Formats: sequence, C-alpha cells, structure tokens
Amino acid sequence: MQLSRPTGLIVDIVFTGASYSGRVIRAVVIAALALAVGSVGAATAPAADRADASVFGGLGTWVDIYDGAVYAAPERAAQRMAARKVQTVWAETA
Repeated sequence: MQLSRPTGLIVDIVFTGASYSGRVIRAVVIAALALAVGSVGAATAPAADRADASVFGGLGTWVDIYDGAVYAAPERAAQRMAARKVQTVWAETA
C-alpha cells in the first residue's frame, strides 16, 4: 500500500524514510542484547544462605537534608554520634 504525502505540509523524512524502520530495528536489537548480557550476571549471582537482620540491631540515627548543623560540621556530628554509641547512620542525599 502506497501512502501519498499531503500537499502543502512539510513531512519529516526521518519518519517517512525507508531507513527509519531499519534504525528502529537495530536500536531495539541492541537494547535487547544489552539487557540480555546485563541480566546474565544477575541471574547467576549466588543467593545468600539466609537473611541477616543484625545490620538493623543497635542504635541508629537519621540525618536528613534539613540538618544544616550536621552538614556544616560533619566531623563534630560524627564524634557526637560515636560518643552516644550510634552504630548506623542513614543519610538522606536528595
């Protein structure tokens, strides 16, 4: 089936050219291959024997983006946390 171009309109040849479908097919094939190669490593990674919840034990603290004093003097904040036996610090970055 032959499509005719409308008269009086500028039609982008990128979308109507014969090579467009070839470029799309190549891009899809390359993306699929990259996905397949990337997932091979993830599929063969060994699973943990069992979950270890010990990382959630002990005292922890949260530092968010609004804690200006912590970001202004991070060494001092870390010393204060260590003095209080804080073992885990969660830091909000965005």
